[in-house]
Amino acid sequence: MGKRSVAVDMTTGNPMRLLIMFALPMMLSSLFQQFYNIVDMLVVGNNIGSSALAAISTSTPVANLFLAAAMGISVGGAVVISQYFGARQIGNAKTTINTLLTFSVAAGIILMIVGILLSRPVLHLMNCPEEILPSAETYLRIYFLGTVFLFLYNALNSSYNALGNSMTPLYFLIFSSLLNVALDLLFVITFQWGVAGAAAATAISQAAAATLSFFNMRRKLEQLKVPDEIPVDPRTGEPLDGPVKLFDPDVLRTTMKIALPNAVQQIVISFSLVIIQSAINVFGPAVMAGISAAARVDSLATMPLMTLGNSFGTYAGQNIGAGRIDRIKSGMRSAVIMIVGVGAVLFVVLQLFAAKLIGIFVDHEDPNFAEMVSIGTQYVRVIACFAIIFGIFMLLMAMLRGAGDMWFFLCANMMNFAIRVIMAVVLSPIYGPKMIWWGTAIGWTTATIIAGIRYLSGKWQDKAVVHVRQPAEEAE
Repeated sequence: MGKRSVAVDMTTGNPMRLLIMFALPMMLSSLFQQFYNIVDMLVVGNNIGSSALAAISTSTPVANLFLAAAMGISVGGAVVISQYFGARQIGNAKTTINTLLTFSVAAGIILMIVGILLSRPVLHLMNCPEEILPSAETYLRIYFLGTVFLFLYNALNSSYNALGNSMTPLYFLIFSSLLNVALDLLFVITFQWGVAGAAAATAISQAAAATLSFFNMRRKLEQLKVPDEIPVDPRTGEPLDGPVKLFDPDVLRTTMKIALPNAVQQIVISFSLVIIQSAINVFGPAVMAGISAAARVDSLATMPLMTLGNSFGTYAGQNIGAGRIDRIKSGMRSAVIMIVGVGAVLFVVLQLFAAKLIGIFVDHEDPNFAEMVSIGTQYVRVIACFAIIFGIFMLLMAMLRGAGDMWFFLCANMMNFAIRVIMAVVLSPIYGPKMIWWGTAIGWTTATIIAGIRYLSGKWQDKAVVHVRQPAEEAE
């Protein structure tokens, strides 16, 4: 397939090169997202006042639940798409994309209506202060108007990634982010619309990116031709590929088997982080600020490891569909080598410069500056010791997801967060805030062991959600 095609075939070629070329745009997307979030916070935070900013902060957890649902559905579709594409069942892959997009729009419309109607009751349940309730309700209702495009945008991004194309989502992310910042400047500063302007900027930029991405996908899919030789079921001799459909209930059921566990995981993670933050808050502002700064350093430092790990999901999915288990294993070895190399560099850098990095994110004039830096440095140095484990954890989780082995994917992730919550809530009041970062490290390690045992058992090989084609001989 040409360089301008919507898809990149990951069932042939050098695994390390494929993973690097696929991961780099994803890494740039993550970095740009971090940059955009900082700029967006500066624009909004410095121009709408503390009460309006509090209204947005109060609304964010509710908005994140809808985002988790959108991501859960889209990731489920991506697994099926990647396996069909790897199996050379191009008609079925196109049908899955169409089904995913159709269902995402329908789900977005339903949740848009539900969200608008329930905005005020939900805010009451969250004990939202009366003085910011009107602003928070306004923000949520305008935000929910864009729910259809939120779901569509995530479905499109996952579809591109499932086809091995991580560059196109980067383009649309950059466009969406720059448009959002520009609209923030226009609506919040020039028009003085406050929280309504911030919400409208988000909704409009998401809608514009989703619309452009949709038409680009339709145009590119026309270039994705069905092979002359349609794969057949080796048991029955029946063709495995089918005609392209706008919507297929069977495909939707298959997608939901992957999507629902992933959505549950996303929601549980969001809820767990709230509980962990509540445990941190008990230790007061200095500890809160130190851990918050450490978490920022941690998220930026581990981004390459996370991206390398996540990129393996598409690689595994396509090769599962192609029946190339050998390529998954060789790709796993290549990915581990890269993760060990990156993790070793991060270990050295974070051990040497932890205090200076923490100092970037805390106020030097604060009387608790020394304590904040001390807490943050301890956190970062412990996490640095487990950087390689974190990278392998992300790699194994992506592999299980790409293979469709969602039960063990869910089990390992739930164990990770269960340990973190228990150590934060039960042990940190006894042994101090160090249990927060040790909980993270132990959670990663335990989940890695669970996923690693599953990988070594080889039982994930039987979890493909499509009928795979017979592997062709390949000269590496």
